[in-house]
Amino acid sequence: MYFIYLSTLGWETPKITEERLERELASLPQEDLAPFIFTMDTFTINLKGEPKRTVQIIVNLEMLGKEGYEEVINMENRTRAKDRIISLVGDRQWSEVETIQGKLLLKSQITEEINHLLNVGVVKNIYFSQFVAQ
Repeated sequence: MYFIYLSTLGWETPKITEERLERELASLPQEDLAPFIFTMDTFTINLKGEPKRTVQIIVNLEMLGKEGYEEVINMENRTRAKDRIISLVGDRQWSEVETIQGKLLLKSQITEEINHLLNVGVVKNIYFSQFVAQ
């Protein structure tokens, strides 16, 4: 019992509670909570290495806010983002993208590259809704 008593001496009630967070989220406008996902066109990209292989992917960008979504749908930013994605995927060999770890690494690199292109927006996550290799 003594050890239990000692372990509870420094214990404090949490300052942030689930109920408080739910109240704060309920007070926000619903448009700020909606996910902002931009679906890019289908990419068909040649991988490097032998034998020659191609991948066909559809990339979905989950943006952190409405401003970022509006920035990424801008034609200039969209074109630069497509170019970076094609370069990143095209520099890979099949062995690098066939595993789950390879796809996760690719997703994080795409997120980082697109975040560097944007001024206001932030890419929260990337989803591959299609990833077909031939």
